[in-house]
Amino acid sequence: MTTSRPGHEAVAELDGKAALVTGAARGVGAATVAWLHDRGAHVVATDVRPQVAQPEEIAEVIGFLASPRSGFITGAIVAADGGYTAA
Repeated sequence: MTTSRPGHEAVAELDGKAALVTGAARGVGAATVAWLHDRGAHVVATDVRPQVAQPEEIAEVIGFLASPRSGFITGAIVAADGGYTAA
């Protein structure tokens, strides 16, 4: 079985399928992203930032949300976690 990419044989039909890969920045995760993509899958690659936010960074988010500048933001959940909850 082949995909739309000549020269690649698929283990399973992946053309048009979607895959979510966590830990995709390096190592096995990055290799998995490449493998899936080469076989026709639409891949969403996610990873987290290794550092923790500084208190000042979170305070800036809170300050913005409490200010008049955020007047058109209603009923929203704002994740200020460096991408941890993105997956």
